[in-house]
Amino acid sequence: MKKILSPREIVKKCCQECLGLRQWNAHAVKDCQGDNAHCGPCPLFSYRFGGKRVSVKVFRRFCLQCMGGDRRAVGECQTRTCPLHPYRFGTNPLRQGISRKRSQTPREKGFSTLESKNSFPGIGKVQVKKNERRENDFRMGRNR
Repeated sequence: MKKILSPREIVKKCCQECLGLRQWNAHAVKDCQGDNAHCGPCPLFSYRFGGKRVSVKVFRRFCLQCMGGDRRAVGECQTRTCPLHPYRFGTNPLRQGISRKRSQTPREKGFSTLESKNSFPGIGKVQVKKNERRENDFRMGRNR
């Protein structure tokens, strides 16, 4: 089975193939005119030196550009030698099986977002302040 490259390695490989280089050459890649390409600016151009984190959504844009904007053609792409092939749907196959479940927010746990350190679970600062005012009003003889 062919090794799936990381997003950063894929950008490097795509630049190398696009420029027809046998191996990575930083000078040739630096002189790349991908931002002025005849078919539109290359979606990978700003990521070619690895300074930014590469979103896999960029690969989807690259594939759509390659297939002339036809989404169905991207899904049916048979070019298995392309390093972008496993990423063509805009998802990372290396993260397959890892859930995107975020940690529970305080609200999902049953706590108010304005939780007071001294309050009971489920009673936020706003509720505590209202309760304190009511108690003070009651003590002062002001019933509302």
